[in-house]
Amino acid sequence: MIDTDRILNSRWDKRLFSKIVEDFTIIFVGRVVKNKAQHHLIEIANVYAKINPDFKLYIIGGVTDYDYFKFLKKLISKYSLEENVILTGKVFTMRSFMLIIEVQIYSYV
Repeated sequence: MIDTDRILNSRWDKRLFSKIVEDFTIIFVGRVVKNKAQHHLIEIANVYAKINPDFKLYIIGGVTDYDYFKFLKKLISKYSLEENVILTGKVFTMRSFMLIIEVQIYSYV
């Protein structure tokens, strides 16, 4: 469930908005932990980058599994997706993202 009141009343970040609006924007919101399967999203991003390199995948969420976080960073580097896949950490300005996303992905295993 999305708390729309929280999003609409959150702080607006113009700099962040102008940065993320340039590309096709995909977001995943959830803790960085293995059972959320963010590694699958990076694998998909690797395939998608060959079709459309002008996209951003923002993986938004606090890190609770640092070993898994390091694994994700290595996977991003392995596929040279540093410009496409961004691990934001915990974000307090969700409104900037929610207003311009084209796709929001949910993943869980």
